[in-house]
Amino acid sequence: MSVAVAARCGSLAAVEAALQSGNDVNGCVKGESIGLHIAIWRNDLRIIERLLAANACPDIQDTESGWTSLHRALYLGHLSAAALLLDAGAQLSIQDFKGRIPLDLLSASLKAYLLSGTASEVYSWGNGANYQLGTEAEGLQLTPNRLDSLHGTPIVALAAAKFHSAAVAKDGSLYTWGFGRGGRLGHPEFHIHSGESAVILPRLVALPGRRTVAAVATGKHHTVAVTRAGELFTWGSNRDGRLGYTAVDSQPTPRRVTSMRQRVMAVAAANRHTVVLAEGGTVYSWGSNLQGQLGYGTSDSASNAVPRIVEAMVGKTITAVAAAKRHTVVLTVEGDVYTWGHRVVTPKRVQLAGARDVARAANASGASAGGWEVVFHRGQSQVARPHAVAVCAGAAHSACLDQSGAVLAWRSADPRLHVQEVGGDLAGKRVVHIAAGKYRTATVTDEGDVYMWEGWSKPAELSAGRGCALSRVEGVKRVTHAAVGEKHSLALQSWCATPLALRMRSAPSGALSSALSGLLDRAASAVDSEGLPGPLEEMELAGGPASLQRLCERTVARHMVEPRSALALLQFADAAGAELLRQHCLAVSPNPLEHLLVYSISYTNAAGQ
Repeated sequence: MSVAVAARCGSLAAVEAALQSGNDVNGCVKGESIGLHIAIWRNDLRIIERLLAANACPDIQDTESGWTSLHRALYLGHLSAAALLLDAGAQLSIQDFKGRIPLDLLSASLKAYLLSGTASEVYSWGNGANYQLGTEAEGLQLTPNRLDSLHGTPIVALAAAKFHSAAVAKDGSLYTWGFGRGGRLGHPEFHIHSGESAVILPRLVALPGRRTVAAVATGKHHTVAVTRAGELFTWGSNRDGRLGYTAVDSQPTPRRVTSMRQRVMAVAAANRHTVVLAEGGTVYSWGSNLQGQLGYGTSDSASNAVPRIVEAMVGKTITAVAAAKRHTVVLTVEGDVYTWGHRVVTPKRVQLAGARDVARAANASGASAGGWEVVFHRGQSQVARPHAVAVCAGAAHSACLDQSGAVLAWRSADPRLHVQEVGGDLAGKRVVHIAAGKYRTATVTDEGDVYMWEGWSKPAELSAGRGCALSRVEGVKRVTHAAVGEKHSLALQSWCATPLALRMRSAPSGALSSALSGLLDRAASAVDSEGLPGPLEEMELAGGPASLQRLCERTVARHMVEPRSALALLQFADAAGAELLRQHCLAVSPNPLEHLLVYSISYTNAAGQ
């Protein structure tokens, strides 16, 4: 097997074997592609590093277009691969057959990231047997691939199930794709909801009256959407009454649930039941109740076809809901988690106290054991009794996310609900989003990385990071949200704004220099109208309340720093001695390679003019 063929297989072991057999590292496949070109196309960094270590030439041009490996990497937007090539001495001045240097092929999507920082992309990976990946791929897709059909459409929410996927755009448009038998896609054509053909690319769903969608949830055989006006629409299979109305076996297009009169704020869909969060924090459920997953206090009723309030949760303000095949999970405003199902017919509180790994939390806080007693000056209560801010439910595992960014998980079918903190590769990282499918759970860190685990791991294995196959998803960065289906996953990629640090060394006293005065004037209106939301409300520092300069730095950082302005504001921060603003600019600004690309583009444009 040649090196190029081994690279096409995507196996590092095969590449190593081909090299050990004495094959030419720069050998071609059918006179067209070399192994390094193929590895760049696959964005397989391990193989790229191995080939470069074996003296693969990064400047060899292909016979079709005259592209080098660097041409290909920048055209595809594979920045990490481009960095490896530049480190190996790849030339930026080589022209292809049309006279273009690598920087001329910088992908449009990458330019949008570098120059505006406002773009978003959707990626998918996993089993595409039902065309639920949205990339026209039907087989197994091991690495994340971009949904080109959604390129240029700002997506804000994703949902995934066994047979289909859904996405909500910023303007309220709803897209679905996959296998639509039974009407789960919401498209009116008979050949789609009869199962004769699949929708292989995202397609717009038409809601009555041109309504716009705020949230969507996908079950195995049905879909649920909430409009921006708080109306509830469902479609798909109505077995067990999961759609919330009677008289139909299936509904191929969106239909309003008229019996749900309260304004709906959030929704969750499972295989055979549906759960919604109404205005005021009340929970309604309907569908199959064989496992007590509706929370009615009994599992005698086989199904319930109309929304019914979960009376056991009356008096508690619910802020989030999640549902899986046999159970439901909800989150209260106090940070408590309740669950029911798996024959537990009434809501049961999940005991989060004591679930945190105290030793790990101490190390994360900078404490040193060294024979001394570990004392938490700040965040002690969060370790002793975590305050949950998000929940997810899967058939294998359920989990919650606490205020500190730790993930606490338990086996969904465990009657004791034994909770432990997920460790392994997540140790010391701050998670900002969680999602669960049938067997897999995904977490997104504040650095934009996705970590996943799957299987029926025990809590002890989760805590130690063993046995649960916890690993980072290679090939996608800057992720803000994820959705997990039964056999595939979706990720939303956009700019990740690193949270501002709450505790730093004191900055120099005094007002900001005149360099920031104009920026503060422009940000003042935002402060008056919006205040300082979220974690910025915690302003006590070691030396007392935050100074006026610190408040100004936080305001500018919150409302004005973005990738395209970070470098300019960084200069102002250095001149003014604004340490907090400086750190935030460094966190948000593009990496050094992107700096090189941006300046190269600017220089090229200036030279052309």
